[in-house]
Amino acid sequence: ACARHDDGSRSCWGQGVALGVGVSDGRSYNEPIRSSGESWDDLTTGGYSVCAIDDGVLSCFGTNFAYDAGQGTLGPVEVPTQVGTDTTWTQVDGGSSTMCGVNAGSLQCWGDNFVGEAGPNASTAGPMPVDANTDWFLATVGETTGCGPRHGDEAYCWGTGGLPLGDGTSDGSANPVRAIGNFTDITNGAGHTCALATDQSLQCWGLDQFGQ
Repeated sequence: ACARHDDGSRSCWGQGVALGVGVSDGRSYNEPIRSSGESWDDLTTGGYSVCAIDDGVLSCFGTNFAYDAGQGTLGPVEVPTQVGTDTTWTQVDGGSSTMCGVNAGSLQCWGDNFVGEAGPNASTAGPMPVDANTDWFLATVGETTGCGPRHGDEAYCWGTGGLPLGDGTSDGSANPVRAIGNFTDITNGAGHTCALATDQSLQCWGLDQFGQ
């Protein structure tokens, strides 16, 4: 787990190799270890890796269990390492073992794609766009589903795990499908999705075995 401080630095705790400070001793750290010399604008933790943005540059680190550090390889990435060469990243979000982010308006995902949560074009090589649109402004990914709103208050979701995507059916889809309604914000959990509608109501869909 990690948290971003007001000055842009971060503190992380948990498995040593996943702290992003060059620790590889296999120990677990139950107290936050603060980084130095960093200034992140956005930061997210997934199940196995951490990704962050500094002035449009995306970097990731962690155990990298499922290519989720975006390097095109498996295995530990002990310090923040740039993903690709683009300097136009604006937002990033982490799921179980999948990451998604917005790069110059393009919504791109990487990592595990077991049930289509990384989109139809997923590749182990690194981030790939979920479609050709460039008006995305937010990306979110959960355990089985990816979603994002586009300008115009339209929200779209994808995933082939057979869970509802908000389009009024229970069918999965490898490609983004529009959720019914108009939304300005959206987030995914473990098999469910909640979104803030333009009328300020909160709407959710997906698994509901615990009332989520």
